[in-house]
Amino acid sequence: LCKMLSDRSQDGGDDDDWLPFDDDDDDENLIGPSSSSSSAPAANNLRISLNTSLDEGKDVEGLSDGGEALVDIIFVGSGPVGLWTAIQTKILAPHLNILMIEKYAQYQRSHVLRLNPSSFSGSVDDARLQELVRKQPRTVRTQALEADLAQLANEIGIHVLIHNVERVEDLQHTYPNVKIIVGSDGSHSVVHRQVFGGARAFQQDLMHIVDVKYEVCGEGHMFSSLTAETYRTWKLLNHTTEQHIGRIRHGVTPATLRLVVSSDDYRQLQGATFKSPFSLHGDRARIPSHILASIERWFNAKTLLKGEARVPGSEMLSALALSVYCAEHVYKEQADGHPFMFLVGDAAFGVPYFRALNNGLVCGTQLAKVLAHCGSRELPSRGLKYELFVLDLARRETTLSKQKAALISASRMATSINAASPFSVVKWSKAIRTIIKETKTPFHPRLRPAIGALPDDHDLCIRCGCVYSHDSDGGGVGALPCSCHDGRYHYEIT
Repeated sequence: LCKMLSDRSQDGGDDDDWLPFDDDDDDENLIGPSSSSSSAPAANNLRISLNTSLDEGKDVEGLSDGGEALVDIIFVGSGPVGLWTAIQTKILAPHLNILMIEKYAQYQRSHVLRLNPSSFSGSVDDARLQELVRKQPRTVRTQALEADLAQLANEIGIHVLIHNVERVEDLQHTYPNVKIIVGSDGSHSVVHRQVFGGARAFQQDLMHIVDVKYEVCGEGHMFSSLTAETYRTWKLLNHTTEQHIGRIRHGVTPATLRLVVSSDDYRQLQGATFKSPFSLHGDRARIPSHILASIERWFNAKTLLKGEARVPGSEMLSALALSVYCAEHVYKEQADGHPFMFLVGDAAFGVPYFRALNNGLVCGTQLAKVLAHCGSRELPSRGLKYELFVLDLARRETTLSKQKAALISASRMATSINAASPFSVVKWSKAIRTIIKETKTPFHPRLRPAIGALPDDHDLCIRCGCVYSHDSDGGGVGALPCSCHDGRYHYEIT
């Protein structure tokens, strides 16, 4: 368990190791900095930005004949899993016209995830696709993976239409020749809700976590080896924790502290969402005292042992549940004249611990081999086999996730017992323990003056929020020395 936690902490990723699932739709619990990948802007242009009227999508170039829309397969949602499935389907059956309908013109996710090479096993033997797979790193930002897939999808003739699908039946009216509709639109799938009735085979919260995101002045540093610093600090906290340090950008490094909390604490913090997080400065009174104590002690340890200085007011807290769930059905054969329906990715099932996207890729490969038989008599039997495959995989992955959750819970108990033992050897000295436990951590409001209003020879200090002068001798009324800049001067903000 210690090795598993240590490996996750040392992988260099910014965030989202413990996301409940890699949602292909927007989710208020999605976490991650909104930085963009260098390859993402080019891929954004591949999405056909049209008016939100679905009727106008009938004239997408290459998908119409005399005003009649010629679409064989529609994907609702063009996230990584949807793109992966559509690409393989098009390679296996080039004659099929595939349209992907995406809600957003710009990518919504930028979190880091870990790819398992086995997730690509059995994928279509195509030189372009296998080259894309080969160049993917083990740890990849979602935007980068999605951009690569979007580029390939565009090259092989898959069309993407920007539109928010509110009613699935409208797709059948607009594209009367469509034979298959695939819901690849995430855990809040409109296809699952409207076509499959939103029914779940099972759904369960495994544990609840709190994320504290903040910014570090300059380059951030992890605690070193597990036993040298991390484990010693764990013993002083009330919770099992995990640390993440991102990459420095513009002199600031994003960082995340994660804590496993009780269901009661989660309910008390449910107002702290990704879209509306709590500020440790302004919402301190709304945070349970024992959670706040763990956060303060962690920050004290990072300040004392790593010299970490946080950007004032950057500490934001959000709470989320790590869940497992599976749709009751992922395949549906409609009445004559109506399209077959499938679910894939988070629309089908979701698990935490980095497994959601990897499982989606595995299921996408299986589904592509089914969709390639679009229009054939074999489609219904292959659809049933796909459903059995997904349900079996979901049960196996759910068992694995429950085992991991049990291990993490057991680690908290073991650490607490060890910390209470008078014979414990691996621990901080009494002086360090006193500083970490008893120092009161101040949380300041964020100071953000209007940068555009500053004189040319002045700038904003990312450490203390002050405005300082580039002139070594300062000058100007109210000039005060700024310790952040070693002898430079800044203008005091009141």
